[in-house]
Amino acid sequence: MAATTIDVEHTTSAAPEAVWRLLADITTWSDWGEWDVARLKSGGSVDGEGVGTVRELHVGRNRSVEKLIVFEPPRRLAYALVGGNLPVRNYRGEVTLEPTADGGTTIRWTSTFKAKVPGTAGIVAGKLRPFLADTARRVGDAAAAV
Repeated sequence: MAATTIDVEHTTSAAPEAVWRLLADITTWSDWGEWDVARLKSGGSVDGEGVGTVRELHVGRNRSVEKLIVFEPPRRLAYALVGGNLPVRNYRGEVTLEPTADGGTTIRWTSTFKAKVPGTAGIVAGKLRPFLADTARRVGDAAAAV
């Protein structure tokens, strides 16, 4: 079974550093995102989150536990799903922040996964794609409003 990839982009007037501050701090995600719960589960340091940090997110009945596998301030963050109840396996997400010529940021959110149930990847992608597009827009809007 082949992996499914979702790739969304959003451009904001906020600088990459402003977007990064929100992405890098899981405690802000419930403020600007759709999550009911967004918390640090383990790891982190006095300097904040980094590679190896485990974060937990809830939206309604959906729960995901993610481990940060790339943490390159202020340009790139990647995570792997290590728990939760989403109907996927081998899930990996990556967020890259590219500065624009006018001082803003292009936020690119890419996710790759395999569906747990054969034949359902399209259904999962149909729900996940608009969620990720909305998430990229929300973090960009929140960063621009600061």
